[in-house]
Amino acid sequence: MKISFVIPAFNVEKYIDKTLESLLSQESNDFEALIIDDGSTDKTNLFISDFIKKNNLQNFKLIYKENGGAGSARNKGLSEASGEYVLFLDADDYVNNNLVSTLCHVIKEKKYDMICWKFNQVSPDGQLLGEFSKIYPYDDSLNSGINVLYKIINKNFHIWTASTVYNREFLIRNEFRYSEEFCFGEDLEFIYKALIQAANVRFINQTLSYYVHRTGSITHSYNITKFCSINALKRVQESIEKKNILIPPSLLYKIKYDLILDNYFYNFKYCAKLLYKQGYSIKNTTDKVLGDLQMNFPEIEVLISNLIKTYRGDNFRLYISSILYNISPYLYTYLYIISNRIKKSIIKNNDMAFFL
Repeated sequence: MKISFVIPAFNVEKYIDKTLESLLSQESNDFEALIIDDGSTDKTNLFISDFIKKNNLQNFKLIYKENGGAGSARNKGLSEASGEYVLFLDADDYVNNNLVSTLCHVIKEKKYDMICWKFNQVSPDGQLLGEFSKIYPYDDSLNSGINVLYKIINKNFHIWTASTVYNREFLIRNEFRYSEEFCFGEDLEFIYKALIQAANVRFINQTLSYYVHRTGSITHSYNITKFCSINALKRVQESIEKKNILIPPSLLYKIKYDLILDNYFYNFKYCAKLLYKQGYSIKNTTDKVLGDLQMNFPEIEVLISNLIKTYRGDNFRLYISSILYNISPYLYTYLYIISNRIKKSIIKNNDMAFFL
């Protein structure tokens, strides 16, 4: 068995069909699909059972567990997987019908630690929202985890959970597992930890996966717990120190500063934009985000304050953002809202918003 698909599923009866159909239509059957029902309260379990039974699928397996979150479900799937490589696929995303055959061909070349490829962002009805290839062109230097991580931090590259497959022996050898206590950021933590220790990475210059953008989902709604992704990134740094992993000092600095600050500013702006759209004033928007942060994640507020005051990196955008935010979070919010309004009036086509 070459590929193990691990699919966490929680209350997804309304849209998991496209995910399953994309696996059913694969040109190659050299894979297994492990669907982990994470304690669903709707008819997810029944729908998947019927789908497997109706199509007589011997390589599809439904596994039930008590609700524990996506990280917990992925860990369960990883422990059950038997494939040479493991791919974690969300229950509302889907893949091209030649994904497995393409991966099987690449795997014959060499025993790569990680293999990644292009992906597109689409709406639930399949409308194209963002093209990976237009923002991140193929680069021959994408041959090691360290190089890939450099490019991700410098905004020259982007990979996603379902556009990456991992050698299962590589995951087991390094004891990689998803953090189960975080509701956001566990996927980034897993990817970055793997990249740091991946000796060889293969990039496939094809679009093979599709990320479905659902505007009503928790990922795209105001939710202060988005900021717990910063704790996940902090764990990446702590893992490097704990395992005494030797990486270039410049990369360690970027992980400690650039990665965390960029994530913080992204989440801050995202939350501010949603609140402002709801009718909050700029002052009330800033007060709510900062107040919710202080109430839920006081340690993050302290961490960010220290990083902003001491940042001396080479990222000009982060440097300016840090200065403005340090002067006043209200000024930072005001300038972001104004610049966003100007940007929208100039740029009619907002296809690439997900990747920026």
